[in-house]
Amino acid sequence: MRGWIPGIKLNTIYAKLLGTYLMLTAFGTSLMAGYILWSFHDYFMRSRQVDLDNWTSALSESVADALEEKDIKQVNLLVQRYGAPQTITLRVFNQQGSLLATSDPKLDSQVKDWYQVPGIREAPLAI
Repeated sequence: MRGWIPGIKLNTIYAKLLGTYLMLTAFGTSLMAGYILWSFHDYFMRSRQVDLDNWTSALSESVADALEEKDIKQVNLLVQRYGAPQTITLRVFNQQGSLLATSDPKLDSQVKDWYQVPGIREAPLAI
């Protein structure tokens, strides 16, 4: 039985060139596919970050308006409404570091000192 390409023997220069050409094509295609996947990932991550920034700004303004009016019920309502369906935990602290509102009261009731939680000290204060 002959090879899969009739007329080309395996030890010839043609077979070696064909094998090299096929390997380089596969390698180049793999590199291009990796670059395209990385580009899509980068694009979607940047897009999601912009969405989160916009969402956070809008929510912060709503909570700030409720805090100006000293309406803690409204703050709790906003935090519960927007924290629960997004499967994220929203927390509102006062300037002394006390928790005013949370979307996950079960989890947050276990924390005794919020300043020991990584990132809390570095979080910006809303003025």
